[in-house]
Order: sequence, then structure tokens, then C-alpha cells
Amino acid sequence: MVNTSYHYDPEDPGDKIKPDPSVYLKEGLDLSQRKTQFDRLELHSELKPSSSQDAFRDPPDNAPEQELRTWEFRHFSKEGNSTRGQLIHYGTQWLARQHRNHGFTIFIFGPYARFIRWDRAGAIVSRKFIYKEDSSPLVEFFWRFSRLDAAGRGQDPTVRRASDEEATIAKTKLQEWAPTNLNRPVFAFTVKVDNGKTREFLGW
Repeated sequence: MVNTSYHYDPEDPGDKIKPDPSVYLKEGLDLSQRKTQFDRLELHSELKPSSSQDAFRDPPDNAPEQELRTWEFRHFSKEGNSTRGQLIHYGTQWLARQHRNHGFTIFIFGPYARFIRWDRAGAIVSRKFIYKEDSSPLVEFFWRFSRLDAAGRGQDPTVRRASDEEATIAKTKLQEWAPTNLNRPVFAFTVKVDNGKTREFLGW
């Protein structure tokens, strides 16, 4: 886990967004030039000092189904709108920078916390809980997350980072289609072809 709250990702200088403590895999990680690396992010957190900065509103615990169907879950206060926009910005940037099926955010605001699961269709948000009184949901989440494989953490199992040799080939042979930022990593994509067989293709 790395404190990225003071460092924006230089690979995205236009946005200059700085997520709060982030989790990376140690393997192949170099933080000497970039503390924040959306292309390697495994778990993201957002910390707010006040409960008034919650981006969402939970319905009453015993609300009837009809009320739940019409409940406005978004918190439309000035602070709520700002926080929700920030969370969406981070989630969008994260999924844009990785070949990822989903990802998790831990959202803490005052004494409360929520879990958010992002995917290509949107987000699922948990009810808030008072983690300062009962931290077991957070502890269990970290315990379970640490035991997930790459696909469970959200990475697309049909995509892998290219080897150095493969990256050199791609940058030479696919120069016409290369991104403007050549620091972006090259990936190998597994694609099904005839007779159930698979082939790998290089790209960004």
C-alpha cells in the first residue's frame, strides 16, 4: 500500500488526479519516478474527513420494496456531488488505463466506510457502516482481497503485459498505430480463432 494522495500520475498530466492510499503488486513495481500509477493500480481508496462528504444516501433499514424502487441513492448536496464526481473520475481513469473487468474502491468518510465495485457498466455501492465501532468488514475485505487471484481482483485473464522482446517488436512493426505516449505498455491479447484454438496479438 502506497500513499499516493500527494502525487498525480505524470502519464496523465492533464487530469492531475491524486487518489488516496493505493495498493499495487510488488512484482515489477518501480516507484522511483511515479508514485501514482493507474496502469498498475490493484485497489484504490478515497478518504474524506467528514460524514457530510458522503456521495450517497442509504434508505431506511426496513424500507418497503416500493420505497426502495424509487429511492434516490445519490446525495445531491454540494459536497456529495463533488465527492461522487471525484470517485467516478478515479474509477473511469482506472478502467481506461487497464484491461480490467472490474475493480474495488474503499470509500471512508468520517467514521463511516463503504465498498464500491466498478465495472464497465457502472458501480455497485454497499451500505455505509461505522468502521470505528466495528472494523471487521474492512479486515475481512482485506483478508479476502489479499487471497484473490488476478482475475478475482478484476484483471482481464485474456490480456497480459508483453515481454520486453514482444514490446520491441510491437513498437517496430505497429508504429503506425502506436499511441502518442510511447511509455504506455504493450499488451498481448489472447483471441479465440477457429476450432476453439487461441492466438495472441500485440497492441496497446
